Amino acid sequence: MQQYQRREVQDWLNLFEQQKQSGLTAVAFCRQQQINVQTNYTRRRDIRLQRTSSKFGNRSPGPY
Repeated sequence: MQQYQRREVQDWLNLFEQQKQSGLTAVAFCRQQQINVQTNYTRRRDIRLQRTSSKFGNRSPGPY
């Protein structure tokens, strides 16, 4: 049975930077690192959304 590694946000950010520096496509990099491609894209989206929402705060919309 394959064991999966739980990665923290900083680990994912490091992996995204490594992929960028490698010159490989996301798919090729994920295969090389044995990372599920869909997980890679999902984490990238989640982290981007998390950073965007925290950047603007979690304010509720106005009354209008």
